[in-house]
Formats: sequence, structure tokens, C-alpha cells
Amino acid sequence: MDDPKKWLTIREAASYIGMSVGFLRKAVRLHKVPHTRIGSKSLRFDRNALDQWLATQSEGKGFPLEKTVKAVEWLNTQRP
Repeated sequence: MDDPKKWLTIREAASYIGMSVGFLRKAVRLHKVPHTRIGSKSLRFDRNALDQWLATQSEGKGFPLEKTVKAVEWLNTQRP
């Protein structure tokens, strides 16, 4: 069987949802995206939980994804 990988690293998860690693780290820090911490630093993301989280974003519930993307883009323009 060619089952997709269940647990994703932060880079894999960022690529999977089409966002930057920095965006995903901030969402983790704000406890807005489902994740599991292994030890003190290693993060893993359940692919199914990410799918459900993304579905709530498109329904206008939960973490305001579009506003966050705009805020991150704006912050990036403010750096020297």
C-alpha cells in the first residue's frame, strides 16, 4: 500500500498546507494548529488533523488564516 506518511515534520507540514515554516511555528506557539511535541523541541503534525484544521479555516472558523498570512507578509516588509 502507498499510504501517505501519517506524521509530518514541520517542513513537511508547512509544504503540505502551502505555508512557510515560520508561519507554522507561530501557529504552534499560539496553540492554533494541531501538533504534537516530542521532547522539548521536535514537532510532529498529524496529516489528518491538518486536513480537518484546514477545513475549519475555509469555513471561517478557528484561526483566521487569511488575516494571519496578510499580517506575516506585512511584518516581512517591516524588517530592515
